[in-house]
Amino acid sequence: MLNKHLITALAAGAALVAALPMNAAAAGVNGKANLMCSVSNVVGCADGMCMQGGPAAFGLMHYLFVDFQRKVVHGVNDEGKEVTSPVRNMEITEQAIILQGVENQRGWTLGIGRGDGGLRMSSTGPDVNIIIIGDCAER
Repeated sequence: MLNKHLITALAAGAALVAALPMNAAAAGVNGKANLMCSVSNVVGCADGMCMQGGPAAFGLMHYLFVDFQRKVVHGVNDEGKEVTSPVRNMEITEQAIILQGVENQRGWTLGIGRGDGGLRMSSTGPDVNIIIIGDCAER
């Protein structure tokens, strides 16, 4: 099991994820309407060890919001403070919306399926790697 320091580093690397389950049959997304996302599974690896669980196991945020107009991904932490990460690159293809940014010395990529709202996110840096799986819906 990862020690508290590594779990904190994993949480800081992801910085912007959710825990509220959404309907598995999420509607498609178009890349224009803002999104609310939830996380169902997280895998975090550090120092050659990996841990899998829900976002609560990593101390991650409860909600993840994608604001296409402001080009940010944001959420509210347990202390009520909004945490925001700017989107540095955004591509909208026929099948996916792909967002990329840098936060806490780590790069992140967030991919959202346009047909089903499926969320796949990775955050990687010199100390930790995280994979996040969830769903998004327009709000």
